[in-house]
Amino acid sequence: MDISSPPGLGPALSRALAQSTWGYTYQDPAVLEAVTAWYADRHRVTVAPNHVLTAALPPKVTLRAVLAALGCGGRTVVVEPPVYGGFRNAAAAVGASCVPAPLSLVDGTYRRDLAALDAVLRRHRPRAILLCSPQNPLGRVWDAVELDELLRLCAGHGVAVVSDEVHSDLVLDADRTHTPAISVRSGAEVVIVSSPGKTFNVSGVPSSFVIGGDEAVTRAVRGQLNTWGVHPGSLVTDAMMVHLYTAEAAWLDQLVAELRRLRATLLAELATVPGLTVMRPTAGFLAWIDCRGLDPSGPAGRWFAERGVDVVGGTEFGSGYDGFVRWNYATDPTLLRAAVERLGAPSAS
Repeated sequence: MDISSPPGLGPALSRALAQSTWGYTYQDPAVLEAVTAWYADRHRVTVAPNHVLTAALPPKVTLRAVLAALGCGGRTVVVEPPVYGGFRNAAAAVGASCVPAPLSLVDGTYRRDLAALDAVLRRHRPRAILLCSPQNPLGRVWDAVELDELLRLCAGHGVAVVSDEVHSDLVLDADRTHTPAISVRSGAEVVIVSSPGKTFNVSGVPSSFVIGGDEAVTRAVRGQLNTWGVHPGSLVTDAMMVHLYTAEAAWLDQLVAELRRLRATLLAELATVPGLTVMRPTAGFLAWIDCRGLDPSGPAGRWFAERGVDVVGGTEFGSGYDGFVRWNYATDPTLLRAAVERLGAPSAS
């Protein structure tokens, strides 16, 4: 995000950096308490501290550790395109292959075809399904009923659900609520991977955490990290997470309000461009845009690039999405308007 991080973070870390001892450390119990308290307050879910594991790692690396701990190597995992491309990279890193179960675009909304997914699970017998909740690039918030249907289906097939929930604190609509996957009592094997990175715009400091549906899952992930030489506990990351999750809830509320305003600006501006259909995001700061009405002579991302607008092409989120792009709108509204103005004509360069 092109938005300042919480101003209180710098002073908090300065105090932490003033300590005199910088040797090895254990995972600070305070960070586990901060994460569990955040889930109780923000998401109304009770999480046992021994189900939580924090790491000074980007979430995509922690995701890789989860897949390895679940024994996905040499097996298949299911993804639901269009979806975050890092899922494919994490699967490949542990020797797993990805099987797509594409979401269906119905009346302008992407939905899960449970019958088609059931057929995929029966045919490929995957070890896990990678859930993106809220969904990237769609900005889609899965409701409790949709998650219950998915998890019960996976439980019936013995498929673990690995839920990437890094955008979970950025739900924009007052009538929508994020449902953590571990709160759905379905009998499925569930593990959440998340991070303060998107919530507080601190992705420049590697940080993530795992919440297992039971202690065994968390223990397995800890064991996997140990084999990589990664041990829970980081003086800087722990101090950062404790501060953010205990002192910056009000800042986050302001951020969400700002993202609502920026979303409104983007939707209004892009409505003036013929041939574009924007899928209205309900979480996060990313918009999925259907550009097939432009009828461009090539990938839609190239059409934007020719006009000097930097977006992510749809093929990053699965095959067959050449006609789509993802737009990050977490920036100054003046820049959003200027970018849309550029769409009127190709760049002179």
